[in-house]
Amino acid sequence: MAARALNEQEKVLHQAALAKTTRVISIDEVKALVPDEQTRILALNFLLSAGLFRASCDDKGAVVAFRALEQDELESVKDLTIDEISCLHYIRVAGDQGMSSRKLRTSTGLHKAAMEKSVKTLVNRKLIKVIKGSLHNTRQRTFILYDLEPGVEITGGSWYTDKKIDVEFIDQVKSFCLRYIVDRVCYTPSSCHLVRHADAFADLVNM
Repeated sequence: MAARALNEQEKVLHQAALAKTTRVISIDEVKALVPDEQTRILALNFLLSAGLFRASCDDKGAVVAFRALEQDELESVKDLTIDEISCLHYIRVAGDQGMSSRKLRTSTGLHKAAMEKSVKTLVNRKLIKVIKGSLHNTRQRTFILYDLEPGVEITGGSWYTDKKIDVEFIDQVKSFCLRYIVDRVCYTPSSCHLVRHADAFADLVNM
């Protein structure tokens, strides 16, 4: 929650968002309401860090809008410190890709001890969870919202099990696909000759 009362610019932005049915205010509307860039940045940073605003990003990660939190969402961050809210904000923005501990420290500007204390609180309150290891770094810790499932950037998707490529599953899918093709495609003797040189097809073609 806010550590102090909102100033004039912060009130204008927050009330403008709350006045809308969707509680969403676009970046263009924000610029129109607070034209001065430095003042606008300070106001947004405080609203975000205080948990009163949540940023919405496009596919490229650029912030395009802000949403004022509703009462039940405000309750979920009740009594959190500014450091904890800041960590939660950046983890939320990261979505199902999550955020590594190193990137979280860089984004929040917190010292390691402060960050570790903050994420421990968030984990205990079941606001976030820790994914140990990733597809490309088995020692990396990734933080993600508690109710989200990690994306393919972390798990590798359907072709991986426990972040390791599932060779058995891939072989099963490959065999199914090849059998489907052989059962339905008419092929000439010359094409059979080419196919037999591919080990994956050989057993099926010779059946």
